[in-house]
Amino acid sequence: MPVHDWNRVHPGIFHDFHHEWISVTRRELNRILRGSDYYALAEQVVSGFGPDVLTLKLPSTEPESLLNRDSSVSVMVAPQSKIAIQSAPGWYTSRKKSVVVRHVSDHSIVAVLEIVSPGNKSSQRAISAITNKIQSLLSNRIHVSFVDVFPPTALAPQGLHPIFWEDAGGDCFAFDPAQPLLSAAYVAVEYRAYLDPFAIGEALPNLPVFLTPFEHITVDMETTYRVAFEAVADVWQRVLTA
Repeated sequence: MPVHDWNRVHPGIFHDFHHEWISVTRRELNRILRGSDYYALAEQVVSGFGPDVLTLKLPSTEPESLLNRDSSVSVMVAPQSKIAIQSAPGWYTSRKKSVVVRHVSDHSIVAVLEIVSPGNKSSQRAISAITNKIQSLLSNRIHVSFVDVFPPTALAPQGLHPIFWEDAGGDCFAFDPAQPLLSAAYVAVEYRAYLDPFAIGEALPNLPVFLTPFEHITVDMETTYRVAFEAVADVWQRVLTA
C-alpha cells in the first residue's frame, strides 16, 4: 500500500491511526521474536521517555546473542539500506549519559521503535525534546529505529536525521526532495546509521531493528501500515485515497 499524504487530514486522525499502527507493529515484532529471549511492549514510559514500541531482553547468563538455540528468528549482519553511515554522530564526542533507562520488569531494554508524529516537528521545543530522547537512548546503549511519514517542515527542512545525528555534511546522507520521508535504524555503541528515504505514494521500506550491535531483525512496515490503515474510519480512508 502506498504511503498516504497525512497532511490531508487533521492531526487527530493520524493520532488515531498512530495508536493502531503501534499496536500492529508490536504484534508483528512479537511474532518475529517468538522463541527468542526478546519481546516487545507498546507505549511504555521509562525514565521519563515515552517510546512507541520497546524491545526488551529477558535476563540470561548466556553471552549476549540474538537467539536461543531453538529460535527461528532470522538474522542479517547488515541491512540492505540505501544509505549506510559508519561515522559517529556529531554529538557523540561531548555527550554524557544523562539517564539510566530501566523498565519496571527489570528486563533490559535493547531497542526502541518510534513512529514520528506531526507534533514531534511542530515547534523547536518539540524537535529538541525528541532529539534529546533519541540521543539519550543511544548514549545509554539502546538502539533506535524510526519511521517518519511526514514531509520536512520549516524547522526541519531536511527531515530529522541531520538534527538527530548533528550531521555537518561529513556523512554520506544527502537530502533528496524527491524522497523526503525516512525510515532509519541507529545502532548504539557502534554508532552506525542505516537510512532509507522514500516518498508519499511509495511503499514503506523494511525497517531494521537492532537487538545487538551486529544483529537485527527486519520488520515489514509496509504490511503493518496496511493492516493498521484498514482500521481507519471509511470517511477518512476516502479522503486519504482520493
